[in-house]
Amino acid sequence: MQMICALLIFGDARFAWPADRTVARLDIQTDAIVNVRATLAAQQHRRFIKTHTPLDGLPFDDRVSYICVARDPRDAAISSGHHLSNMNRDVLPGPRGTTAGAE
Repeated sequence: MQMICALLIFGDARFAWPADRTVARLDIQTDAIVNVRATLAAQQHRRFIKTHTPLDGLPFDDRVSYICVARDPRDAAISSGHHLSNMNRDVLPGPRGTTAGAE
């Protein structure tokens, strides 16, 4: 979905900057919120934001287009299992611990 949004905004699949700086992820726990805000502030194009926050947890704004994506829970469970089996759990606490509570 984020690539579809990027293609609609930029008209090209090649970006002049890293993909992780193309779309801001508000609820990521491995980067400080000040860095996420700086990424948003630096963007001069129409922005799109990725979040796992439920729709009722977001402020409503008439100027914003909201796209909500849902998955079959069975598919999400299988995908989560694959994701967790590929994750290096010894490395994750480092970045999360560094950003926890950072404003």
